Amino acid sequence: IIRYIEKENLQTKEIKKKPVYLQYLHSKIYKLKKNEGYSILTGGKNKLSVIDLDIKDWTIDNKFIKYCCEKLDLEIKENVKDTVIDIVNKINTYTVKSPNGFHLYFHNKNGQNISNTQDNKENVDVRGEGGLIIGAYTQ
Repeated sequence: IIRYIEKENLQTKEIKKKPVYLQYLHSKIYKLKKNEGYSILTGGKNKLSVIDLDIKDWTIDNKFIKYCCEKLDLEIKENVKDTVIDIVNKINTYTVKSPNGFHLYFHNKNGQNISNTQDNKENVDVRGEGGLIIGAYTQ
């Protein structure tokens, strides 16, 4: 993530608070019924990129954890989830807890064309141009 943020010049400080369109959507979530939900378009149109961390099968030996802890000067804890929470807090961007991990939202200030990527081995996905991210509390 760190290398990706630096490479793409993604802005984290501008999206610490819930973006306006997410505020609107989240104001409607309590009215969602079972099997209802929404998704958010990522990419240049919304100037939004999302990193999806699915940590349920992660171990302390995960390459992502080791890399981020080294870059962010964090200690790897015995509990994987605690370590990932430290990483997310250090990155300091708007984040939503997902069923399997976290969605980290980044303002793509200049609307750069950031591709969608999927890493099934490490369970780290990037949602960029033409991508969708399932909205919080979707059932």
